[in-house]
Amino acid sequence: MNLEEVLRKAVERINSGSLVNEAQVKQAVILPILRELDWDDSNPDEFVPELAVPEGRVDYALLRAPDNPLVFIESKYLERIGTGEEQLFRYAVNKGVPFLILTDGNLWDFYLSMAAGIPAERRFYRAELTRDERMSEYVEFFEKFLRKNRVISQEARREAEQRHESNLERVKARDAIPRVWRTLVESSDEELYERIVSEVESECGTRPELDDVEVFLSNLLVDAPSQTPEVSSTTPHPHSSISDSSLPQPPDKSRLKIVGFILNNNPVETGAANRTLAEALKRFQLIDPGFMSRFEAKTKSRRRRLVAKNRDELYNQPHLITYSLDLENGWWLGTNISSDKVRTSIQIACEVAGVKFGTQLTLIER
Repeated sequence: MNLEEVLRKAVERINSGSLVNEAQVKQAVILPILRELDWDDSNPDEFVPELAVPEGRVDYALLRAPDNPLVFIESKYLERIGTGEEQLFRYAVNKGVPFLILTDGNLWDFYLSMAAGIPAERRFYRAELTRDERMSEYVEFFEKFLRKNRVISQEARREAEQRHESNLERVKARDAIPRVWRTLVESSDEELYERIVSEVESECGTRPELDDVEVFLSNLLVDAPSQTPEVSSTTPHPHSSISDSSLPQPPDKSRLKIVGFILNNNPVETGAANRTLAEALKRFQLIDPGFMSRFEAKTKSRRRRLVAKNRDELYNQPHLITYSLDLENGWWLGTNISSDKVRTSIQIACEVAGVKFGTQLTLIER
């Protein structure tokens, strides 16, 4: 039989329900696979069962030469694999064994023992033999990483290290996705907004209001998970965190309205978010005549301008011109913006004015 046939035969035995203990799993599943991969279990120079180590006995050690193990394999009864990870790593401490394998016959977890991190982060592959749709992938993997000549030549180890590094980079990129998405939404990225507006107009023939797009994206941030799902069985399992539901929760900012601000201990109430922004801009301009020009440069985009000297320059769409407010200092403010955008704009205004947002200027919200 070839390797695929051996793996499929192993699956038949697993599914049969006839394997009732760990010894049967070893005899009917694990050993036939290792034999097919050229490991001679009758040769003590390359195959040692029950190898004694300070912490106990390893089920199987695959050797390049006597006293030079390259692979430790720890077996468990079906569906008991979760109990063996720490045990396997204890066996490998200070042994310099490159590969560690934990298996219950169906699940095969492959680890690099000397990689950084906790055991779960050193795993570079998991095979689940009963997933028939991935059988060809498993055949290729076992050939590449457990075939005797590749293990002894260290080719398997080198490729495993490359694969593990690639997995870590993939996890890092995967975990950055929600942070990047949040940054795009919170910064009102103009290309993102224009794409959504364009697609909606193409779909229904009407351009959505930018305020509606912004509210929709802000709601996505509230509902979005902090982590993306696990991408593959070849990457480490994400570790669950302790729930903080029992801790005191801050007020829900999404339900509060901006009605004013306190600047250097002086409260200014306006009753509305847009008027709060307008009043802050007017006061900063009074203090610094060059403020509005710098603020305009900081906030304008190809899509629109938040402030402009000419009212007609605020929007690319003429019908939105009604959403504007005269700042009475030679400048106009576009008010077709959400409360979140008002908050961000006030933070930018503070930065431009050299005022510390959150200390020198705080928002009044009710």
